[in-house]
Amino acid sequence: MRKLLAVDYDNTLFQNGKIAKDTLDEIEKFRADGNLFGIVSGRDYVTGYEEFRQENLFEFDFLLLKTGAMAVDAGGDIIYEDTFDGSMQWNNSTLVPEVIRLSFEMGAPFVTTSVGKDRRYYYSEYPDGLERETRIPRPHSEISGIAQAGLMSTICKDEESATEITRKLKAEFGEVLNPLQNGIAIDISKAGIDKGTGIRKFAEYMGIQLQNVWVAGDNYNDIAMLEMFHSCAMTNGVAEAKNKAEYVCDTVGDVIRIIREKSTV
Repeated sequence: MRKLLAVDYDNTLFQNGKIAKDTLDEIEKFRADGNLFGIVSGRDYVTGYEEFRQENLFEFDFLLLKTGAMAVDAGGDIIYEDTFDGSMQWNNSTLVPEVIRLSFEMGAPFVTTSVGKDRRYYYSEYPDGLERETRIPRPHSEISGIAQAGLMSTICKDEESATEITRKLKAEFGEVLNPLQNGIAIDISKAGIDKGTGIRKFAEYMGIQLQNVWVAGDNYNDIAMLEMFHSCAMTNGVAEAKNKAEYVCDTVGDVIRIIREKSTV
């Protein structure tokens, strides 16, 4: 029976600046057996598909980006994307400007918005000397015109501030948005979207029975999927993730070996 394995990228598949050769070998064997392997991540198209393909780090069958809101095939085509209405009226403004305003007030240095293959950076203070083209600051004057977004995200100075900003964002926008913390990062998607619901939607789209879905992750934003499917948490993960998983493993290679063992029982 064909299986689907969806794994988090940062600190799960990619650890200590690399992907272990043993893990790459296991992924190749897993896919050769007709199974589907992919990444589920808070990354968007630019920092996900474009970066993975540019670095040519590993082979995959799918990517579930934007915390599961966007499905991308191996060729880079977007299969579908769940977006939210950024122009929705909120307080005396609209939704996206209010999210950005509160994030800046809480100390976030920048907020990105992403829809489709586009990613835009809005900085609290206009920075100098940025070298990466994708990080060119956009003028604040265009924020009020953002109609649709698949993801908003920010990077905080430390995990403590990320936890506090996430709490405030949930309190203010939890009706319509789902802010999720991943270390010092915060990814904000449509309410009802998380890695678990994203994987379930994609598995159903591909005709994979849910009992044949496996996942692996390490952080708070992985907990929903760890609770929903056969799951492995990384040894280097947070305690909350490890407590929710069926198994704790060092690498994704170990995860695939467990899948193989369970398939032969």
